[in-house]
Amino acid sequence: MNSTILIIDDDPFNIKIISAYLLENGYSVINASDGRSGIEMAREEKPDLILLDILMPRLNGFETCKILKETVDTERIPVIFLTALAESSSIKKAFEAGAVDYVTKPIEFTALLARIKTHLSLSKLNENLEKEVNNKTSELESTNKTLKKLLGDRELLIKEIYHRTKNNMLVISSMLSLHSTYAENADFSRILREIGNKIQSMALVHKKLYQSSDLTTVELREYINDLFDLIRSSYNSHFGKIEFQIDLDEISVSIDMAVSCGIIINELLSNSFKYAFPDYQKGLIIVQLKLLKENTIFLKIADNGIGVQGGIDLEKTGSLGIRTIIGIAENQLLGDIVFKSDEGLSCEIIFPNDI
Repeated sequence: MNSTILIIDDDPFNIKIISAYLLENGYSVINASDGRSGIEMAREEKPDLILLDILMPRLNGFETCKILKETVDTERIPVIFLTALAESSSIKKAFEAGAVDYVTKPIEFTALLARIKTHLSLSKLNENLEKEVNNKTSELESTNKTLKKLLGDRELLIKEIYHRTKNNMLVISSMLSLHSTYAENADFSRILREIGNKIQSMALVHKKLYQSSDLTTVELREYINDLFDLIRSSYNSHFGKIEFQIDLDEISVSIDMAVSCGIIINELLSNSFKYAFPDYQKGLIIVQLKLLKENTIFLKIADNGIGVQGGIDLEKTGSLGIRTIIGIAENQLLGDIVFKSDEGLSCEIIFPNDI
């Protein structure tokens, strides 16, 4: 199909000459003798390109071009100015009005034809590119919808896994607690209860993940608070005799790090409750969590109880629980751990946050 070119010029002679040349070169031509009628014709006929004179009465070429570019139906039609005005200010004004090219009179028709072909090709390329972009955008939107659905299904599945893991752990913990109640051996009963507490501390991580919108991280302050309440309730015989100083920053950590911290905190707090205050003495337990510079975490569990007797070096000769704490702190958290026993017992760990 031949391209249609609209000529807007108030000089009939110019229209006649230009039309004849374009018709000889295979173009369809329509014309208008002033800016207003040219705008209406452009809206109705949707030409492929417009040749526009500048010096016209009532509505000049600059004003006509500006209206064409501000109208939805004609804004994409390329406009080439044809004029005797050759000064740089007029050329600048033409491009500011929205023209794609500028040809001075008297017209050199070979050059005009070359420019027409160039801008028609560019216009066609832009049109094809826009169609391709629209098609790709539609495909992308469709793909995004599919991915969102898959992601939603994945999140539901992961949440369900966390939920079932948590429930299974709590069932095991409850069974251990039940057996500890009926165990005749006091030491065996205590061991069962402590294992149950460790399992509950891990189950609590899965509970937090199930309740969270983020399925990969755990908010450590909230987790430690809940874990602290859980451990304290296991040693409720000390209620009213022990004060607590809890100072926790809001820090998000990975699942593995939360589990490691939970095991350490469970072991240290359990030791404080069991051994730091014999004969139901009054005392103080401190839990501190701070975010230091360079995304480093400081964790402290301390009490002002009886401490370690006989100057024992816990890092070398500690119990299985202490050796477990050291192993987790150094090998899993990749941190530095220090025990102090000046007034009671204090454990301080500094480790990098892995997220």
